[in-house]
Amino acid sequence: MSSVIIPQPIKTILTGKVGAPRKEIDVAYLREAMSVKRNITQTELAKHLGIHRNMLHKMMKTHGISKAYTRLTNPQLDTLIQSFKRSRPQSGIRYATGFLRRSNLRVQRHRVIQSLRRVDGIGNFLRHQQKIRRRRYYVKFPNALWHVDGHHKLIRWGIVIHGCVDGFDRTITGIRAHTNNRSSTMLQLFKDAAAEFGMPSRVRGDRGGENIDLAVYMVTRNGPDRASFLWGSSTHNTRIERLWDLRFLGQTQFGVYQDDCEGVHPDTINRYYGVYGKLRGRNDTDTANESDSEEEMEETLANTIADSQRPNLRHDGVPVPCHANPFPDDETADTFLRVFAEVVRSNAEPEGYGAEVLDSVDYPTLERLTYGRGGRKELEISLPLIVWKPRVRLWCQAVSLLSMFIEETETE
Repeated sequence: MSSVIIPQPIKTILTGKVGAPRKEIDVAYLREAMSVKRNITQTELAKHLGIHRNMLHKMMKTHGISKAYTRLTNPQLDTLIQSFKRSRPQSGIRYATGFLRRSNLRVQRHRVIQSLRRVDGIGNFLRHQQKIRRRRYYVKFPNALWHVDGHHKLIRWGIVIHGCVDGFDRTITGIRAHTNNRSSTMLQLFKDAAAEFGMPSRVRGDRGGENIDLAVYMVTRNGPDRASFLWGSSTHNTRIERLWDLRFLGQTQFGVYQDDCEGVHPDTINRYYGVYGKLRGRNDTDTANESDSEEEMEETLANTIADSQRPNLRHDGVPVPCHANPFPDDETADTFLRVFAEVVRSNAEPEGYGAEVLDSVDYPTLERLTYGRGGRKELEISLPLIVWKPRVRLWCQAVSLLSMFIEETETE
């Protein structure tokens, strides 16, 4: 019994005539694979489908599907790239190409590179000075292994970001910002992601206490002694480019893991799966309803699994500082957002925050940072006025308006 479902976009039709049988492709699949948002070449798709590139080209022509480049002049392309660089000043060719694809624009790679050189020549030069060493990583098929982790960069403001990533293609299956770092919160995010993308066979996480409930859930559901939850160090430098393209082609070539453990008792899973070796056959009588309905036994099982997993923990979940909402109710918050939108449209600069004097000051556009042993290495960071000046104005507008709202609330 296989747990992998492989889509079949190509159908072979026997016509009864001399020669090879006729092949037909699912039109919806072909349109999705050749859409502008995907970066799949015709040669690459034909290889995964097991057909010749000329046959694929003929199918595309028959169904009126093309992948022509968007007609854009250089000034139009430079305007788009410049607007993108304002929000992502440190991004390069990969993110710029993805930005254009999300906008349903398909532009040649060499034209995007030339546009980046015209718009941000200094930044383009600095990015090429940094060498990136990438690791080799391999997962057999989608939903075979997920990674979970928490991001604590904003924890001092009471925000923790939890995420789930499919190890096969780095698809972000779940990501959410929370105001706590409890293990129950991480488990709920995982359940919501599994409901949308399917239950993974295994999950990998770091040794933080916020993962204990998820480890218990995976071991209880998929069985012990089969690495249902893998403990290890945090994953670094996860590459997220071409997420959906890799997942789309991977499902076609390798299939996708199908959860067949639902409703099966963990003892049965442990008996027939084990840790090593191939999957052994089982009949319907073994997969009958063997779960115990008594809540006390379920709680005892969960506690036993949790105790067995605790030696893998290095620390408890990082506590999140308490945060206070400056608005007494939702109505006041909505009023603030409406007024703030009007202030932004008016392009007003509040007094007393120093934003009005920045135009008259010769502010440097480059900042030199020292790093390395003894600070002997230097790196120049571009700080163009067109990037940081609008952010300064927006921040001053928000702080000024929020101070007025807080004063009015206190006087009431």
